Amino acid sequence: MFTFAAKPRTIRIRSGASLVIPSSIKLEATLGPEWLFGETGGAPPRFILAGSTGVSIFFDANTGRHYMQGGSQPSAPTAILQTATGLTVKLIGRVASFEFVASSLDEIAINAEVLLFSLPAILNVYLPYPCVVDHVIGTSAGGEFGYEIENIGLPIPLVDQAKFNADADTTLRDLTSLSGSSNARLFAALSYFYRATRLVEAGHTPWEFSAESVLNLAKCLETLFPPLGNVNTRDAVRAGLQSNGLASSSIETWFVPALVLRSSLDVAHVKLAQLERTHVESLARYVGGAIQEFRRVLQHLLAQAVAGTGNIGSYTMGPVEGSALASLSALEERLRNLTPSA
Repeated sequence: MFTFAAKPRTIRIRSGASLVIPSSIKLEATLGPEWLFGETGGAPPRFILAGSTGVSIFFDANTGRHYMQGGSQPSAPTAILQTATGLTVKLIGRVASFEFVASSLDEIAINAEVLLFSLPAILNVYLPYPCVVDHVIGTSAGGEFGYEIENIGLPIPLVDQAKFNADADTTLRDLTSLSGSSNARLFAALSYFYRATRLVEAGHTPWEFSAESVLNLAKCLETLFPPLGNVNTRDAVRAGLQSNGLASSSIETWFVPALVLRSSLDVAHVKLAQLERTHVESLARYVGGAIQEFRRVLQHLLAQAVAGTGNIGSYTMGPVEGSALASLSALEERLRNLTPSA
């Protein structure tokens, strides 16, 4: 469920503070975006209070997003709950808090995980838009501590100016030299790869949509190297990459895992699994490294396509047929007959 998103976190005590167990603890999760919880001064809101007047709705014709001006916004929410176990839960504005007596560090971590993952998932059922947890801060008699990502090992690209300019030239060459009709598979693979990289950048953390990123990496490979005859998908990908000069060790480390993960680990299929921390770290490291390796392969394939020496099979786009067409037609009919819900 949280296989990819739950990058291991740790309790990090601030300088000069201390944490003694058992202790009275207050955990505070700050939620965003601000406008979703009745705070103004940030981005414009995307919803208004029922019965508001003088409202203007603005649509961004480039992104399809909308925002509103005028009218009234709901006041910041206020909710307090005292449980039978002695836990006090509050949601005041965009700050949710747990107050309890912790008997172990594990108990603090478990409650912090509830605020990080369970709270926004449940709020999402009731709010008109999804929220995120910006951070979780804890306080005790000894001072403040954070519940933060344990370690970060993201690569920092170093860009050579001459190569940067050359890559821009190469992009224009590819854009003007390749036609979509004769390179449909390559363009489809580029689209899936683009989506994989966007998902890494679009998440609240680089790992939020890692599973979906892996799914698109797998689609990229399946598009480029489809199985023919009795050859299975993984062997077709292996053969295709080998024919483009990749070593077997690289193929098994960076490319085949995308296909394996798609089938067996909470990517295309549900997997309610609890992994070891080291396994989660390995998955995070894989996604970051795989994107760089896929990028190199796609650069090679683009160069081959421009030179006319590529070996990617052709594909002719056609209409949707069979059961997929029947499903779409049925969906259109149901949507036409919908009555607006209250």
